[in-house]
Amino acid sequence: MILKHQSKNKTALLAIFAVLLLGGVSCLVWLNYFNKPRPIACTQEVKLCPDNSTVGRTGPNCEFAKCPFGNDQVEKSITDYLLTQKYFSWKTTTDSRNFCVIENLNPTEEGLFPLYVWVRCGEFILQNGKLKELSGLSVPAKIDYPNQLSYYDISKMSHEVPRESSLYSKDIKIIFPLNVQKVIFAFDIADLNKKIESIALSGFKNTYNPVVPAVFNLIFRYGVGAKNELDTFKQTYTKDMVMDPPVTIKFKLLDNEMAGIYQKINDLKLFDMTDELTDEKTSVTPCSSYYLKVQIDSAQRELSWDDCRGKVSDRLEQFTGYIISIIESKEEYKKLPTPKGGYL
Repeated sequence: MILKHQSKNKTALLAIFAVLLLGGVSCLVWLNYFNKPRPIACTQEVKLCPDNSTVGRTGPNCEFAKCPFGNDQVEKSITDYLLTQKYFSWKTTTDSRNFCVIENLNPTEEGLFPLYVWVRCGEFILQNGKLKELSGLSVPAKIDYPNQLSYYDISKMSHEVPRESSLYSKDIKIIFPLNVQKVIFAFDIADLNKKIESIALSGFKNTYNPVVPAVFNLIFRYGVGAKNELDTFKQTYTKDMVMDPPVTIKFKLLDNEMAGIYQKINDLKLFDMTDELTDEKTSVTPCSSYYLKVQIDSAQRELSWDDCRGKVSDRLEQFTGYIISIIESKEEYKKLPTPKGGYL
């Protein structure tokens, strides 16, 4: 009787084990073959961005892609400004380069200041052909500027950022409106990290002139009364029409053209001139006047001269000939009307 009872128990245990084994195998089969996530087909609707471009839905959750900043000129002006500020731009070694990128935290606005942006800045070097970030900064910022101005002069920009540590949350609530606060506390920096790495790598790989500073702009005026003007701050060119009102057009120099001008200024040592600006003492009429204002990072230099007393120095003559040749080679310049009349 005892042996019969033990045999029954062994049979029952084997049956339970078989059921459990079959259940486990069935569960594995279901998980591996029937419970795989299926590809999601996002709807084809689009969202209109403030700059009139559109973005579609993407990713596993079919969320709308982020809108572009909205205005390339504003974005460039802000990043140029940031690179002139010690809080955002610094050096721990001489061969490093600084880069900044931003993302608009409130893209529904129409572009009026103040603008609320997330700033990602970093100091980079190229080490054994590979990009390396030495130090970096990631912070939300309020960027302000006089809205009544129709151009962007980065010297008139200002910023406000939250303090660190325990004051961070408190400052966020003081500096930023409520809708932007929500974006800040949920902000994902991943896209900006990719963007700054891409821009930094591109910056180091530029072969046209690796020594051109991150911020380099100029205003160059020339001609009778210095009425012709190239302004890379505003990206405009103004042509003196003599008897008619001057004509101003959008006018952007290429990177290699800006690099050439920067190199020419350095080669000729324009701002280190100790000799006279003119070589002769004669009187010339009509004469041309010249004005040059250069911004290199946070420093600005100015220089004025004319040929009213005769021939200008060779260095100034070389520079004016070089920059005017660049201006006059551009298709935008060639399409400008010819002035009526002339100066006596």
